Amino acid sequence: MLLRKVFYGICILVDIIGVCFFGGAIFFGIATGKEMAIAVAFLATTALFTAISVISLRKSINNKEGKLVRNSALMKLSVFFTCTSFSFWTFDDSTAAFLLFLILGLILSAITIYVIKKKKKKHTVMTVPYQKYAFTYKGKWEWDAAANEYMRLNGIADIDSLTEEQSDKLYEYAAGPFSYLFYWLAVEGCFCQHFYEDFPCDDFVLQMRNREITPVEALMAMDYYFHSDYLLEGIIPFFRAYYDTEGRFTGRNYYLYDYYDAIGNPDDRYYCVDFSWETLDRLTVKIQERYAQWSKEYCTDSQKEYYYDDEPFAEAIHSALFDADMDAYRDGVKFLGFSDSEAQAYLAKCMDCLDALPEKQIKKLERSLDDTYGGENLEAVSIAKFRPEEIHIFEPQVAGDVVFAVIGEAEFEPEHGISFTVRNGIIIDWGFANDFDDPYSSRNVERYEKMTLLDFESIRTESDAKRYLATGELVKVKLLPDLPGCRSEQEEEYLYLTPRALAEKERFEKYIRNIRAFSAIENLGILYTADYVEGRDKSRLSIVPKTLYISNTEINKWVKISFAVHVWY
Repeated sequence: MLLRKVFYGICILVDIIGVCFFGGAIFFGIATGKEMAIAVAFLATTALFTAISVISLRKSINNKEGKLVRNSALMKLSVFFTCTSFSFWTFDDSTAAFLLFLILGLILSAITIYVIKKKKKKHTVMTVPYQKYAFTYKGKWEWDAAANEYMRLNGIADIDSLTEEQSDKLYEYAAGPFSYLFYWLAVEGCFCQHFYEDFPCDDFVLQMRNREITPVEALMAMDYYFHSDYLLEGIIPFFRAYYDTEGRFTGRNYYLYDYYDAIGNPDDRYYCVDFSWETLDRLTVKIQERYAQWSKEYCTDSQKEYYYDDEPFAEAIHSALFDADMDAYRDGVKFLGFSDSEAQAYLAKCMDCLDALPEKQIKKLERSLDDTYGGENLEAVSIAKFRPEEIHIFEPQVAGDVVFAVIGEAEFEPEHGISFTVRNGIIIDWGFANDFDDPYSSRNVERYEKMTLLDFESIRTESDAKRYLATGELVKVKLLPDLPGCRSEQEEEYLYLTPRALAEKERFEKYIRNIRAFSAIENLGILYTADYVEGRDKSRLSIVPKTLYISNTEINKWVKISFAVHVWY
């Protein structure tokens, strides 16, 4: 890459010399008559050559190389033959030469335009829809952060006092965290043709596979530069989900936390950790697990068939609960497939389930809609002000399930309407009319599991909670961990959680330690807020919080923590 920049610089210098030579010949009258035509043709040629070389150098500096050498060579050949053809005008019996050069120039111009504008061939390992995503790793971007960490750890106050040897070492440290993922991408064959075109003579991928060099040394050979355009299109969605530099602080399983686990969760560093093959072995196993999990969840979507009912598949059906007729549609994934008679029988089960919804579920739906639409006028949100229009049935993926969504108009949300999704008599989701999610999505499966753990609304007092403490279904824990900077604006010192929620809380608190080390913000303020379900009279319906929110108390440009432990719904 550096050699290309030098090459483009030399081209610009040679082109400028040509411009000066031919321009001087015209300006000082050295070229006259037939020589004038030749001088003008070559002045135009060298001027255009200069422009092409400058553009190529600029793209090279911005690391947008692509196939610049090939493209710039084609453009220069097109310019040469086209401009040179006009110099033959002044010569006798030169029509054939003029036409030959002009035709060659036009052909090369057409080829150049076609090559530059044609779409790259897609290289895929799977078919997954995704939005265009661009990621760029540059060592010089990470160097400053690594330098700040290194200076903090070694008591160095002035960055100018770093030696050249220390500066070079910092580039290795800066590449360290990304290098492990880079190795996995390389050995799993995730690079596309673009990568091998930019590095055609380098065999460091093979050397990495054979462990003759480290991935840090491989990145060094690439001038510490990597772009997501080097990846196969099918791997980009996973790369985006896993190595999301903007979403490290929302509690998902991002690479940041797996990296910390692999290096032993140090409390004071992120970059300044020497590369080791032992760490790489641990981390590549974890990356492979994450990829397998992601593939299972998302990559099979392309193989699924879905129901697409443009028209109701049955006659309008009446709901006794709402005293309204609804159109019926099949929706979601085709699991085993419905026959017409099976779909009709299943629709009848769904209607029976809808009409038999318990009062507690209706009240829960109203409270949830209050949170979304009610604002100050809570009394306006009532299921009595909802008019259902459609029922969408989902083929059960678990034996015995009855799953459907109801959508319609609501006086309290006249613009969008509302919907709610039911699984086995439990309302698991709600929202705008046409925004309901697949009831078997990972989000809704988790919701259903938490909703069926306990009857949380029956746990209103300490004595109610004791029974569940004895069975281990609830645990009583301190609200705040033993971490500096953690506080709460609530009076509770202890709270009740399920073991599953406690595990999530402890996982997030480990993440906070990682984030403090990553961001080098020692006094990172963390606010704990327990959100309890309240009735319309503001009394708590359970002493078990519905959600525990964990966030940073001060707005920080780089660190915006937003964790949520959902205990129940």
